[in-house]
Amino acid sequence: MALMVTRHKVRDYNHWKNFFAKGMADAANWGMSNPRVFRSSEDPNELVVLIDLANIERAKTFMGKPEVAQIMQDAGVLDRPDWYYLNPA
Repeated sequence: MALMVTRHKVRDYNHWKNFFAKGMADAANWGMSNPRVFRSSEDPNELVVLIDLANIERAKTFMGKPEVAQIMQDAGVLDRPDWYYLNPA
């Protein structure tokens, strides 16, 4: 199974996590599952998220949807996320 790693900063973690939970419900329909969220020990509003992917191309299509960008903005994402799509070695 492939993996998506995302790193970004948010305005407020508690506000963000509500949007993330709702977004993952839709993402599951695109083959994205098992989300794990980590917070930086230096800045609790800097997050790294790991998500299992059934298909990298489908995940990229989902993440490119304008609705996803709007949700991220509404959730308080402050910077441009770094996305890494990884295949098992």
